Amino acid sequence: MKRYITILLALFAFTTVFAQHKEQSKNQPIEKQVIELVNDLSAIQKHKLESLQKESKERIDRIKRNRTAVHDSINAVFEKYGDHTKELSPLIERDAALQAELSREYYRIKVRIDEILTRDQAMQLRAKLKEKCEKNESKHKHKK
Repeated sequence: MKRYITILLALFAFTTVFAQHKEQSKNQPIEKQVIELVNDLSAIQKHKLESLQKESKERIDRIKRNRTAVHDSINAVFEKYGDHTKELSPLIERDAALQAELSREYYRIKVRIDEILTRDQAMQLRAKLKEKCEKNESKHKHKK
């Protein structure tokens, strides 16, 4: 019984993370959003943001490809009949490790953006991103 509960919880966690991943992948990179949302960027700042996007894109794409492969493997295990906990557990742990790596990469990008922007520009960006998130949340509430 414990195993079934563990598997159901893992399935729930997996589907939640996968749904978040799909939603995030629809959005454009934060570096591009910065260029669009911050009005008074200098040419140097724009160039640095574009360079950051090029640098980070490869790393993020690699992590996402690895996560997709792990998700495919997890789905394959879920399709099998019977208990395959020993096979599934390392895959779930690998997925968690890749998600942590992705979060670290996004944080590294955030720190680099903070180094490029002035404090006022960063505050302007955060306010516009918050506003944008609130609009998206209200759209999702109306669809339900």
